[in-house]
Amino acid sequence: MYSIFGLSPTELASTYNEYLNCVHPDNRDCVADAFKKALNGEPYSIDYRIILADGEERVVHEQGEVICEKNIPIRMIGTVQDITERKKTEEKIQSLANIVESSNDAIVTKES
Repeated sequence: MYSIFGLSPTELASTYNEYLNCVHPDNRDCVADAFKKALNGEPYSIDYRIILADGEERVVHEQGEVICEKNIPIRMIGTVQDITERKKTEEKIQSLANIVESSNDAIVTKES
């Protein structure tokens, strides 16, 4: 997670609010909602954007759950994956599909 967020282990957000500051402003509500549901026992699986200290934007997939003892959250477990390149590829494919669909020209594909 440190390398994905571009931080050293000592720099990683130690509080929830510090963590949310790494999340793109347009995605903070989505992340906050997922965490609220997790606190109520629902596992979560979300894609969202983060902004690194140098301004670089990345897309991550995160899934996890909150572990509770006697209805008190004691730990959060899960995974975070950098899916930036996958998202860029999906956007390119969608863009090409949109061009093909909106074209008035005949488009033929052929297998060799």
